[in-house]
Amino acid sequence: MIIINILHIIITCALLLPRLTFSLRTLTYAESNLFPVEFDTTIDGTAIIRLQQRLPNSQCAESRVIMRYILPNGVLVSNDVDFQFDPINFCPVDRIEIHPLIGKFSLLSYLNSTNPGSTGNVLVQYAAMIINQDGKVVQNNFPPLNAPFMSNMSAKAKIVSNSNGDVLWTFKADNNDSITYVKFSTQRLNSAIIDPITPPTFMIAVNGIFQTSTDLELQNYTTFSTFYGHFAIVFTARYGTSTVTTSQLSAFCTFLIAETNNLIDHPLIIYNPNTTLTSLEIMKCGESSFEGTAFKCLLTATQSIGNSISRTQVSFLLTGFITKTNSIPIGNTLTNSIKTIFFNPLYFGGYLQRIYLNSSEIIGNIFDINDNLKGNWDLSFTNVNFSNIVINGGTNGDDGGVGVFRNNTVILVLGDGGNGVSWSVVTTDVIKIYNPSQPLINPNIASTSLSINATAPQDTTPLSITFSKPISLSTGNISIFQFISSSNNLNSGSLLRQTFSGNSTFCTLDSSKTVVTITILQSTFNQPKSVYFIKIDDGFVRNMATDMALVGVVDGFWTILTNSATAYIKLSNDLFNILATNFSQLIPQFLSQIAQVTPVSLTRLSIPSNFKFASINSTQNDLKILIIIGTEINGEVRSAKVISDLDTLIRNRDISPVGMMNLTAGIDKNFGVQWNCEYF
Repeated sequence: MIIINILHIIITCALLLPRLTFSLRTLTYAESNLFPVEFDTTIDGTAIIRLQQRLPNSQCAESRVIMRYILPNGVLVSNDVDFQFDPINFCPVDRIEIHPLIGKFSLLSYLNSTNPGSTGNVLVQYAAMIINQDGKVVQNNFPPLNAPFMSNMSAKAKIVSNSNGDVLWTFKADNNDSITYVKFSTQRLNSAIIDPITPPTFMIAVNGIFQTSTDLELQNYTTFSTFYGHFAIVFTARYGTSTVTTSQLSAFCTFLIAETNNLIDHPLIIYNPNTTLTSLEIMKCGESSFEGTAFKCLLTATQSIGNSISRTQVSFLLTGFITKTNSIPIGNTLTNSIKTIFFNPLYFGGYLQRIYLNSSEIIGNIFDINDNLKGNWDLSFTNVNFSNIVINGGTNGDDGGVGVFRNNTVILVLGDGGNGVSWSVVTTDVIKIYNPSQPLINPNIASTSLSINATAPQDTTPLSITFSKPISLSTGNISIFQFISSSNNLNSGSLLRQTFSGNSTFCTLDSSKTVVTITILQSTFNQPKSVYFIKIDDGFVRNMATDMALVGVVDGFWTILTNSATAYIKLSNDLFNILATNFSQLIPQFLSQIAQVTPVSLTRLSIPSNFKFASINSTQNDLKILIIIGTEINGEVRSAKVISDLDTLIRNRDISPVGMMNLTAGIDKNFGVQWNCEYF
């Protein structure tokens, strides 16, 4: 593996900062005879680029999968995938596809020829592997894909993944009205520790064949995943009987439901024009926004009479209810100059529309969820040659080579016009429709009782989340993890501290249907000087108006800090009065004895500087004293373990050293040690 440290201000700012004082940025990498052919992005802000090395005087490429990863910190990681691929994947056309998975892993699909050297139709086996960012193959024993995943190369295969780490692989043979599908789910390990370097293991969750009704002739199709974890198959079909007179071509959608792995038997009609069409093409389908409004499909229809072209967007819900059907807003763009149109939901509200022109230019428009134009992206067409853009890439491998990060930064990967001397990364920031008063945790969250990097109480204080719209609680989980470190002080994973679903008894919704209160277990934030993060699954809550699942919060983003641990012990009346009579001298002795019996470094123990004994001969209600246990020193046990051990020693003082010291012997054994339930 070669790691090139490119901590260049341009790319670092492009990937990390939410908003810059300049917009258009270009960074060029000089690499001889390497051509970008595929591009995608991950939720954590990593750009994944695949390059090819062309053979001399040929459009074929060497049998290598050449990878580049631009990490969120700006570092460029370069390597080849350590595997011998069949040359059929690189000649005469490229057959490799890369699909990001959870963590630092990707799914790589490829072909194996079963009759090499054949001069006719080459029979191929569709195959897949999991690779990491070091170029290593971490799983190649992917569950076998049987017929018809063994076919000629003209068949259509599509792969899409979701935020849960599931993968849907679909396949349609030529002149066939059926779609074969298989869903792979990540095998969940029975462990509370999530290790980022442990690869996912897949198992087949469900497989089957989707067959259209006898009166439909399937034309083309696409797939997409939803925030909740459902998969959708959208297809166009021609009515093959004379009984249907309203239209020859229509668009349909069916869903593979996440909870049951059942495919909806009867497809939903999402577009049924009242005119006869020559063709109906699907440009793009998916979630229309992060705000739980609807799914959306962009369609291109060619009329039978006059061959006129119309472009329509259809918004619909999981039930099949059509919320809106209208012409795609294209501003002042001439309709006959348009090649295709894509869209990306924006984390700060609305969506980015990208119009690809026949002239190889791209127009980028920003709309709100009501299709009101809010602005354009800032890309200088005079400085960037868009004819060299990596068109193959992005979701489903056909999303126009443009990625959108969750800080509203757009990223493109460009070649150099076929010269093979360099390739470039171009980034720009697009306007933010939603600008919250506190750092954005989620586009649907107005405020929280714990903001990003807030210091949490080490107690059971509930967490409250206020949403910007009425919601209902759902089956997605809200979880709290603690970052854990290895001996070299590097992050080596995360430890689950608590997790439950939105519709559990640990979550309540107020009368306004906007404020969710979440129970925090006393043990959750019990490690001082530690970093935690709150993860919210997609579908933890739903938009009450549409019943659409709302997007959650990804791993490691909503971080929470803890301070030194504090806990109460209770003193006997005699000990309390003894300490009160000579506070300045006896308190250090008292803490010293606690340090000896635990044992723990005395320098870690203290009481608040503003603490005062109420009075001599105090009543039993005033006998608690607050102890501060500081951060561990030189490998000592954590503060939470100190409190736990001390509690055991005190409750068993009759047989422990606590009862043998003149001062600690006066600690109330029935009270033990109890966490402080106030902010530190």
